[in-house]
Amino acid sequence: MSRRAAEPVELVQLRGWLRAAKGRRTFAALARRADAGKLPVSVCTLRRALDGRLPTLRTVQASARGAGADEEAGARVWAAAAAAVRPEPVRKPSAYVPGRDITTRAGLAAAMQKVRAAAGGPSLRQLADSPRPRAASRAAPWTMLCTRGGCPARSC
Repeated sequence: MSRRAAEPVELVQLRGWLRAAKGRRTFAALARRADAGKLPVSVCTLRRALDGRLPTLRTVQASARGAGADEEAGARVWAAAAAAVRPEPVRKPSAYVPGRDITTRAGLAAAMQKVRAAAGGPSLRQLADSPRPRAASRAAPWTMLCTRGGCPARSC
């Protein structure tokens, strides 16, 4: 026998608020009244709002409008339930990675300034005098391919 995971209290309160607002009205009557109030919603959507999952804010507002209940109160109850069901993820600040999302020259200039600032803001003279790593030639990838028997030109 499987057991459902414990539901947040706020979600249970939202379902209770929706049931109380619905009263003895049918879902079809709620849908008709919401449609007349310029917030169309299907009968099936109104039924699903009570099945245990978090309905959308629009569904809660349509249900409230169809029942003649306070839409703002419904939005407040929904916001509490949404916060309980989908808490904000804790984001760790990510380290700056140069080169990511550079699509313009201005973006390249900004990225270079960030890298320079992260290095302690050396002067251009210090950068020019610093030892540079030996750059690989542009032919290096082709040379590696050709020596391993995978020459794309097949002329080596």
